[in-house]
Amino acid sequence: MLNSTTIDYRLVREWIEECQQSHEKCNNVTMLKRFDFMIPEQSMFIDVRRERIVDVITNCEYATLSHVWGECQLSLTTRSQLSQLKEIGSLSVRSLPPTIRDAMTLTRAIGIRYLWVDALCILQDDKEHKAKQIAQMHNIYAAATMTIVAAAANDANSGLPGVGSSARDLNQYITTLAGLRLAARQGFLNVSLNRSTYNKRAWTYQESSISHRLLYITSKGAFMQCCQSLRSEEIILEDRACMQTTNHDHTVPELSQRNIWRELTLRQPSSTALRSCTCIFHYQERFQKDEIPLRYYREKAPEDGSFDKTAICCRHCQDFLRSIDAEWHMYRDLVRGYTTRQLKFESDRIPAFAGIAGFLQKQFDTKFLFGLPEKFFDFALIWCSGFNVVVPPRQTGPDNFPSWSWASQTIYVAYPGDNWLTSEVDWYRIDSERGLRPVHGIKAVGTSQPLREDFRKPITAQQLHSNGLLSGIDTPGSALFGWCQIISSFLLKGDRLYDKHKRPFASSSGSMAGVVQFSDSPPPESNQQYTPVEVFPLSRSSFRPSIGNWHFGSHRINLLVISRQGNVATRLGITDIENVKIWQESEKNWMLIKLI
Repeated sequence: MLNSTTIDYRLVREWIEECQQSHEKCNNVTMLKRFDFMIPEQSMFIDVRRERIVDVITNCEYATLSHVWGECQLSLTTRSQLSQLKEIGSLSVRSLPPTIRDAMTLTRAIGIRYLWVDALCILQDDKEHKAKQIAQMHNIYAAATMTIVAAAANDANSGLPGVGSSARDLNQYITTLAGLRLAARQGFLNVSLNRSTYNKRAWTYQESSISHRLLYITSKGAFMQCCQSLRSEEIILEDRACMQTTNHDHTVPELSQRNIWRELTLRQPSSTALRSCTCIFHYQERFQKDEIPLRYYREKAPEDGSFDKTAICCRHCQDFLRSIDAEWHMYRDLVRGYTTRQLKFESDRIPAFAGIAGFLQKQFDTKFLFGLPEKFFDFALIWCSGFNVVVPPRQTGPDNFPSWSWASQTIYVAYPGDNWLTSEVDWYRIDSERGLRPVHGIKAVGTSQPLREDFRKPITAQQLHSNGLLSGIDTPGSALFGWCQIISSFLLKGDRLYDKHKRPFASSSGSMAGVVQFSDSPPPESNQQYTPVEVFPLSRSSFRPSIGNWHFGSHRINLLVISRQGNVATRLGITDIENVKIWQESEKNWMLIKLI
């Protein structure tokens, strides 16, 4: 039976100790070398015993707070106040919002000395310090012993039910049957989160995604979720009562809140995996050299009964290909979940994703370009608007992101379910340290050859300069450069479909070619039946490959719909065609394009 006024602090501490000492999945993940998360330099903690701000303490046990700021006035740490806030007892006399004050009380009660809270541990008036801390969110939350989630709070003034003055919402029915005292269940984590303001905010999405141990404080009780289990104050037979397969109301739905740590436990490397390639394919080595890895499949064995060993790759290559699939799906689903959330300032669209990107950057061994992983860049470019628009489209202004990034639109982002793809453009970008360089991504997975023979068409700085494409680049990496096959003969039909983001288009002969899915709202309806529109192929995907000519078999050509002025283009939307004849008959012109 739940205590109607106070959280069982002793029980919470037992959960943490049990997880640390006996949860094999949690310990295996955190011991992986690639997850050696370090507290960033210049970080600060709250010493909850002495109630003051202290400089970073290495190798210490600390908690983090994940909460919604809301519209209330917070006591923010500034450079001028820092020396005063480092004095013993300074926070005890400072006016702090109830949620932060209660988090300090909870942290102290469960035996953890240090707490990290964004409002107090980041110098809010120091742009450099703030930027560095935001860029290191993945380290801050991933290295924490536990993240306290203020799931019942609408803002920082709401407090934590069962800790401070904020009351718990309990009305537990109790009866006695055959000498047993039975109490009705009070809280289901899924239900509490679905009703919460917390589950609607983008900043809290990344904080929950990168924390490996989460303590949810709801009005119906406390819950702790780690990589292996979910604990609740009112359940004794924890694992069976909280299993996702038997109790969906108690678990967190993966789309509304994914957790990277839990997903990693499902795909740790097999102990029997080979350390080096023993076949002819060398997928991982070829990717690291920026070569095109090819992947072949056979529908059935040859009729003569022979066995073609060249179609079989070794265990090392199989593990690499499986990890590629799993990593892409993880990123895709995280973006889907993140873009359903809301932001107070749309300029935070990339900063609020920086923690997830930083975590995946370590896991995927790649860089992120405006929210898109370089490793899966050609996959990530074919984003489109999902079934619902979260908030009105962003207005033009200084905080705009490049049109090729999903961050340029305030939409729910969706991706097609394709796992096989061949890139049709070799993208280049300008790196602040290395200058002009290729985007290092997987160029082909599950396909045999690109549409064009001259797939590798390098770009030089001299070419960009002679075409006037080096001017007007304010942010390094925001512009992409590539040789593209521009088709100007496609026609956008004037009528809209049931979805305001979609418009049909046709070939120059009037044959229906497909549907354009616009990034933002489509162009206004025209009195003309057809309006010319320009496209170029990004990639080819979703087909069952066979060795031979590229146009055999069912597949799709992914096209980017653009608005172009000379050699400078912006993205309008995405579409695809499956009718190979339309592609073959269309007039194509090679152009060196700057995509912004």
